[in-house]
Amino acid sequence: KKIVYLYLEKRDLTEVTPSEWIQALIDKGASRKKGKLGEEKLMNILSKNKYSKAASIKDLLNSKMSFGQCSKSGPFSNKIIKEEFDLNFTKHNQNKSLDLIIKKDKDIFLLEAKHIHVSGGAQDKQIGELINLIGLKSDKYNVHIVAFLDGRYSNMLLESNPVNKKKNKPNTQHKNIIHYLKINPSNYWINTAGFKKLFT
Repeated sequence: KKIVYLYLEKRDLTEVTPSEWIQALIDKGASRKKGKLGEEKLMNILSKNKYSKAASIKDLLNSKMSFGQCSKSGPFSNKIIKEEFDLNFTKHNQNKSLDLIIKKDKDIFLLEAKHIHVSGGAQDKQIGELINLIGLKSDKYNVHIVAFLDGRYSNMLLESNPVNKKKNKPNTQHKNIIHYLKINPSNYWINTAGFKKLFT
């Protein structure tokens, strides 16, 4: 963070290096930081409600209520999730890993979390990734895909009215969410309130 501010202060910005590039780098870092804080918030909610943190996929599957933090490698990697649940989500989200895997009784929830406060190009891309995710379906009946969107934009999106004739981004996104949830009724699109209702 210090380096970025020093760079902004000392660097002579020209038309070759517009200030928007630097702002984009700052925004990218902020987004990643928000994502980690969001994951921690969800794990805290689970822990407070007697979910244990699993050390492996075997531990998770043998427990009644537990969760694991997903990553590109490790006990809850893309490869392990794909093999265990017959679900190839990586081709739809540029090989990024999911955020959490949660076991509640006999059900498995594969969750991707985003935290968005305003709309824009990068944010639309992230919402598009969530919408694509709920378009997927595992052949296993007890596997659910959960798109978690939090922040001010989430509320606006949930309150959108795609029935009206006004064509705008939130209405189109809302319409796509409803479309995929009708195709895959065992999947979920939730915010923090929905997360608490689903897992407490």
